[in-house]
Amino acid sequence: MKLERLTSLTISQKIIIGNSIIIIFGAIAGTLITRNLTYLAADPILILLFASAGTLLSVSLNALILRSALKPLYDLRHLVNKLQQNPDVAEVNFDHSDPDIAQLVSVLKMLVAKIQQRNMELQALSQQAIHAQEEERKRIAQSLHDDTGQALSSLVFNLERIENRLTDQLPDLREKISSCRILAANTLGELRKIIFDLRPSILDDLGLIPAIRWYGRSRLEEAGIRFEFDAPEDFPQLPDWISTSLFRITQEAIHNIVKHARATETHISLRYDQQGLSLIIQDNGIGFDSKDYEHQALIHQRWGLLGMKERAENIQAKLSIKSSVERGGTMISIEIPHHILHKGSRSR
Repeated sequence: MKLERLTSLTISQKIIIGNSIIIIFGAIAGTLITRNLTYLAADPILILLFASAGTLLSVSLNALILRSALKPLYDLRHLVNKLQQNPDVAEVNFDHSDPDIAQLVSVLKMLVAKIQQRNMELQALSQQAIHAQEEERKRIAQSLHDDTGQALSSLVFNLERIENRLTDQLPDLREKISSCRILAANTLGELRKIIFDLRPSILDDLGLIPAIRWYGRSRLEEAGIRFEFDAPEDFPQLPDWISTSLFRITQEAIHNIVKHARATETHISLRYDQQGLSLIIQDNGIGFDSKDYEHQALIHQRWGLLGMKERAENIQAKLSIKSSVERGGTMISIEIPHHILHKGSRSR
């Protein structure tokens, strides 16, 4: 009972009691030693020696008492550092009898629980939003392909037939028909690019590797950027939600390279082994300061990088962005653990 009462004291009470004991003990011991040394007419060196030993003993005892009294604060600091490194820790395990520390830990547990709950809600909403976005993109792309695309194709075909049937006696009309045909053909080409950006049919029909290869060549080489793509031949079939997320991340990275990087070369590699899957996108552009890129993206409203991070988190992947203005170049890596790749489908 006495031990429990002692451990339940507050930090300030422990320090006051400990220092009081040291002061009382030091005063009594110092008085007795000084009196005995005075009676013995001791050498000043001996007096100095005993005084130094007493001082050292008092300081050591005080340090031990302070260390013991402040231990809950050290443990609490260690817990906060652990939470800072891993905010998604499942549970805050920290029990201490000090009432002040116990109150702080209680508040900390409540805050962590609320943050974890809110993160789970936001992640679920994000997954639903991304899924709904992909379904809407797929619907719009299908509608554009079946309706607008077919209409433009028919228009180009009919204009070509009319152009071929016109005689040379109507050169002005033939030239106008030819201009309309070329305009309709160019519009059809742009429409097909829009349809592919919305939802590439090659991703659904042939898979991730052909989709990345086709998109990289069509976007990067068109912009004069050399493109290299490295992927294994025996790459496994991935769940649709993972393939779509990886393609969207690659799509955004390629868009940023073409628009901002001023790169001349881009290399994309896809790997699969017992550890899991890794996707690496590198360029030799001007680079940027990737330190605290999330905060900078919010300030400058650059949603592309945040969108990549959000998609990576939705498939439980680790996204890493490394870039430097001084050295130039950017490397984006996505790593997915092996067990995630075989879930088959996610819960929605």
